Amino acid sequence: MAQCERVALKYWQVLDSDGGITNQQMALEFLPALARMVVCGGTHGNELSGVYVVQEMERQRKEKGEGAWPIPVTTVLSNPRAVKECRRYIDTDMNRCFNTATLSSPITDSSPYEVRRAQELNKLMGPKGSKDAADMICDLHNTTSNVGLTLIHYTSSDWVTLHICKYLQARTSQVCFNKLHTEN
Repeated sequence: MAQCERVALKYWQVLDSDGGITNQQMALEFLPALARMVVCGGTHGNELSGVYVVQEMERQRKEKGEGAWPIPVTTVLSNPRAVKECRRYIDTDMNRCFNTATLSSPITDSSPYEVRRAQELNKLMGPKGSKDAADMICDLHNTTSNVGLTLIHYTSSDWVTLHICKYLQARTSQVCFNKLHTEN
């Protein structure tokens, strides 16, 4: 399988004391190739677009084999019980289950289904923060809000993510990008 080399173009400006630009520089930064990507659908069981994307990607993998994409891609139906019932969640919102405290909490008989599933997914995709963690996770959602096509990313320092956002924005006329700040 071919590897996709990650190249980031860094650009910065040096300002003089009056705020004028005195110097502009660009540099290429070569980053390690992406080793593994995860595409998730069905985190919320009533949001079916991601479920259909995951199903289509699995169909393409069966048809084209493991070389269907230039890097290894794992497809995940995140919350299969909620998808089966076409409900947002069974016990608790799965999006709230991926913080460090919940992922490391002991499982008991009374643990919510989504907490159990989040810990399973954490093992599959990572674990979170480890050297074995997936390089990129795309968690696909729907909304009933009138926000159009929106991409939400959690970083302002990962050049690959920022270049992907720029690439998609240049090719999609009405895409909105939001950056979220998280502590975990």
